Amino acid sequence: MQLHDLENLLLSKGSQQHLLHQKADAIKRQSVGKNIYNRALIEVSNICHKNCYYCGIRKNTDLLRYQLSKELVVDLALNAYENGFRSLVLQSGEIQSSPFTHYIASILKEIAIRTRQNMHVTLSCGEQTRQTLQEWKQSGAHRYLLRIETSNIGLYHKIHPCDQLHAFEQRLETLKHLKELNYQVGSGILIGFPFQTIKDLAKDILFLKSLDLDMIGLGPYIEHPDTPLWNHPSILFSKPERLDLTLNTISLLRILCCDINIASATALEVMAPHGRSAALSAGANVFMTNLTPDMIKSQYDLYPGKNSMALNTPNFFFCINDWGDSLHYLKRNNQI
Repeated sequence: MQLHDLENLLLSKGSQQHLLHQKADAIKRQSVGKNIYNRALIEVSNICHKNCYYCGIRKNTDLLRYQLSKELVVDLALNAYENGFRSLVLQSGEIQSSPFTHYIASILKEIAIRTRQNMHVTLSCGEQTRQTLQEWKQSGAHRYLLRIETSNIGLYHKIHPCDQLHAFEQRLETLKHLKELNYQVGSGILIGFPFQTIKDLAKDILFLKSLDLDMIGLGPYIEHPDTPLWNHPSILFSKPERLDLTLNTISLLRILCCDINIASATALEVMAPHGRSAALSAGANVFMTNLTPDMIKSQYDLYPGKNSMALNTPNFFFCINDWGDSLHYLKRNNQI
């Protein structure tokens, strides 16, 4: 598929959009099956050392910070395990420190012991050194999600500070380390933020394909009043446009990368009452159930509306008692 084809398909609406989603759903069923892998999600900390211009938990806000105790995280994970979950996501802000490295490693080890290594864990904890990633892998991590947000370097620096802490090249280097360490590697993009164009999105799709990923997590941009990007409403795609662009991007990635895992982002439910269900019908095959305690959820304030949404999922075949490993990863490692 060429760049101009992707640009046209990204703008699909009506019957053309229906056919696009239908094709992606058929490819999904043929390639990875009908199962929707439901993963338990725990947001272990909202502490972040970064200042990304779009994110509600960026360093420069008055947000009340927290880090769940190791004991609470393990208890939540074991409760999920006892209720049938065999896949878990641990998510946090980006923190690079020895105490945080040890904190995550100790949680991973305890979960592995208590579940007899029968719970596969995905980490989404930002950029880390190769040494830290290796320690976490040896402690029991299986997958890692690190979104690039955009493949356009100039655009990347419009939505991040221009310094070493937010270097685009470092993000790519981390993805390289993850693959070398034999993680199931995931990345993704932010869709519909100010300054982004349809051509940017089309290039992002081709870039993600070129990374040979095992999984993809992407979502629509939702403006947050405590971020610099809030100040650009005049160059922002409308919410319906962002929803359509996200669903169409999921479909195109499923068509181009047929055997990977693609998540239905929680942010889609803020865009529309059936946003996550629509993504599952458009090619996504991973769903997350947030098990973060209610008294804490409001502090993991990535975007407005995140913690007040209701879940609307029609008759999909959810599978919680399966690791849900990426078929692409298994093929890549000659395991099937």
